[in-house]
Amino acid sequence: MPAAQIRRLRKGMVISMKKKQSIMRFLLQAVCLLLFMIFSGGCGRTDEAGAVVENDAAAAEDDEENQTDENQTNGKQPDPDVTCTEPPAIELRSMADETNYIIVKSCGYNWTYLEPGDQATSVLADSAAPLSEGASWVTLNVSDNTPEGEDYRLLIPNEPDELFIRVWNTSDIGKDSVTCKPVESRLYGKEEIMAENFAIPVRADGIYELCITWEEENAEKTGFYGIAYYTLKTAGAVTEAALVTAGP
Repeated sequence: MPAAQIRRLRKGMVISMKKKQSIMRFLLQAVCLLLFMIFSGGCGRTDEAGAVVENDAAAAEDDEENQTDENQTNGKQPDPDVTCTEPPAIELRSMADETNYIIVKSCGYNWTYLEPGDQATSVLADSAAPLSEGASWVTLNVSDNTPEGEDYRLLIPNEPDELFIRVWNTSDIGKDSVTCKPVESRLYGKEEIMAENFAIPVRADGIYELCITWEEENAEKTGFYGIAYYTLKTAGAVTEAALVTAGP
């Protein structure tokens, strides 16, 4: 075979090999792109920093579920996964100043809670009388020193059925709370308590006793029932005028 023909044959074989390599690279890139699209569509997209971001539909679904949970609880609904072995704490928050609030724990109660297998456990806790000098009051500073006081939003968890409030003056401390007549007493039903932004008037220089009842007829839903007592002491806010009067 002539040398020129051999050179042309070799050249043709080289060109053919290059074409095959080019086609293989193209197919490989196409397969990689297809796999990337499949996996990125199932696991979310990637942002510029390389972090994985959920699909919009999945994220929206999660947000909706979280919002639903918040609406269902709102600090008031019972949690079916939690056994309330004692009465819950309550919150009093000023309607005029959201930063002014206190958390009050029960100081005495007659409480029954349900355990797995429909077994009921009862607990009785006693405490000092609300006017006793040995009582451990939580103190709330009321910014409005007028006799009318100001409204405080009262948050009571787990759907209580009744709220009874008795109020004495701080000057009654040391007296018998049974014989000493309260200066105020108020009774609230379930509909009032569960209303949005339920609030009670609170004034300075008072001893407050809150008696809260969870009825036994709702125990199958809540998992508990009983009566709990909460006491607190209120004081007036220190004003600039009072500081000037007191002096250095």
